[in-house]
Parts: sequence; C-alpha cells; structure tokens
Amino acid sequence: MTATSNVVLIGMPGAGKSTVGPRLAEATGRAFIDVDDELSAREGRSVRLLFDELGRDGFLELEQDYLLGLDVSSTVVATGGSAIYSTLAMLYLSGLGTVVHIDVPLAVLAERVPDVGPRGVVRQPGQELAELFEEREPLYRHWADVSIEAGDADVETVVECIAATLGKVH
Repeated sequence: MTATSNVVLIGMPGAGKSTVGPRLAEATGRAFIDVDDELSAREGRSVRLLFDELGRDGFLELEQDYLLGLDVSSTVVATGGSAIYSTLAMLYLSGLGTVVHIDVPLAVLAERVPDVGPRGVVRQPGQELAELFEEREPLYRHWADVSIEAGDADVETVVECIAATLGKVH
C-alpha cells in the first residue's frame, strides 16, 4: 500500500475527528487510530492529566514523539487538535497520507465544547475557545491537503464528503 492510503484528520477540539474517524475508516476499509486515546493508553493517564502533569510544552513534546513514531498504512489517524503546533510532526504526517481538515465554525464548536477546561485542551492558561480558534485555524489550513466544511452536518454527511473528496485526491 502507498503512504497516501492513510488519512490524517486535523481540526479543533469538538470538530468531530474522534467521531468521524472510525466511521470513515469503516466506510473506506481502513484501520483507525485516535492519537489522544493511544497516548492515554500508553501513558496510563488521560490527556487532561498528562497536560496537567507535563505542562503545555511537555505535552506537545510527548505528542510529537508519538506522532513521529507512527508507522501505519491504510489507516485513518485522528490527531489531537494540538498536533499542528509541531512542524516536524506535521511534515511527517503529510508524508504519511492525505491531511484532512474538518472545518467547523466557532459557533458550532462553542455548542459542542462549552468549556475547554475539562477536556485537557492544549492552550495557554486562561485561553478561551475563541482565542484558540483564532490561533489554530490558520495552522489547520496551512497543513491541510483538503479542508472539509463540516458546519453542523451529521457524522454520516461528513464521512461521505471526506470519502468523496479522497476519491478525487487519489
């Protein structure tokens, strides 16, 4: 299989990477990996606890190391929303396959994630969702091979849109 058989999902917390990812994998005959879940399992602690213990920089380093060690084919990879902070990791992920940005407007994200604190979202102390969105959106767009405007569409519609787009990319 070629590296482009992988699909790497990026996007804001609440964009649906962990929800869309398994359905997309099933629909396209790929395996599925959720990076946050894998990191939690490997480290024996939730992403929130890891972030609290390691701090922002320590967590980003842990995440980068994990991403740089990925060796997958024919897999949908749901990254943590902070993966885009590592140029090394994103260059590596770009080489693994098609990077898909699940683009969800701030208003929809605010409904889905009314409080970023409990989620263990990588952010500066006191940084609110709107500020995080403003900081990250240009990075998601920079790294994405394709951007899917998901809006508040249901999971199946987003999966169908990504699958159709992948058919055009490959």
